[in-house]
Amino acid sequence: MILVTGSGTLLGREISQLLVHKNNKILSSYNKSFPKKIHGKKKPYFIKIDLEKKIKIKHKISTLIHCASIGHGYGLSNQKIFTKNIKIFKNLLEICKKNNCKKIILISTMSVYGKFTGIITDQTKTNPINGYSKAKLEMEKILIKYSRKNKCTYFILRIPVLLGKNSKNNFLSVLFKKIKNNKRIKFSNPSVELNTFIEAKTVAKIVNYLILSKFSNLILNLCAKNTLKLKKIIDQIYSGLKKKRNYVFDQNTKHFNISISKLKKYQVPIISMSQTIKKFLDANIK
Repeated sequence: MILVTGSGTLLGREISQLLVHKNNKILSSYNKSFPKKIHGKKKPYFIKIDLEKKIKIKHKISTLIHCASIGHGYGLSNQKIFTKNIKIFKNLLEICKKNNCKKIILISTMSVYGKFTGIITDQTKTNPINGYSKAKLEMEKILIKYSRKNKCTYFILRIPVLLGKNSKNNFLSVLFKKIKNNKRIKFSNPSVELNTFIEAKTVAKIVNYLILSKFSNLILNLCAKNTLKLKKIIDQIYSGLKKKRNYVFDQNTKHFNISISKLKKYQVPIISMSQTIKKFLDANIK
């Protein structure tokens, strides 16, 4: 059975939904947000767990997909965010050890690189600057050490800006809401080329691909497979919403992109920036 934590979140729900659709046995854990609208050939098992406490699971777990996390939206200090996330992950690894779990997929973040500008490659040094990103990097290190000791395959997916149905707290989701409500928007660097976005359903497909693959022990920086000018991205949102352009350019700011060399090497099923935005619009336009 596959354990998906945080199945009430945008990403956890999409991963659970796809895996259920693919006829997998899924144990979807949640804490506060019940994972709605997950259905498929095999009904998922839902379990409400406080992952900070001792975890008791009767089912035999073969694979762990860890999506649950405590971020800055909880109003906690950096130290508490770090401590709580590490405790949760260690609790989960105890369950994995008891079950002789053979595959672990950790959802991490591109913010482990800190305030970076330019092109992020596989050789770029990490430099987390807050409790959340520091916790994610520490979890990566813990997982690598655990996998070596317990002969377990791991995949670490560093997620950039995540888009999907009702996604929020990111640049494009905020702009989408303003455009939908006919508000004038400001954005900088209209000609900058970006690929630092990924749609939740695409991440779910990547997770399914890795579960089925013979690859092992990979850290992947996820992104769209090509870049697109920011102005074209914004124009695509206006077109999707059938709204008249109403924007101004603000001052220039620095950005970063992501190298996809490793993604290509393993033929990870990524999609273009234009398709990413289209999927985001399809999920949010009724």
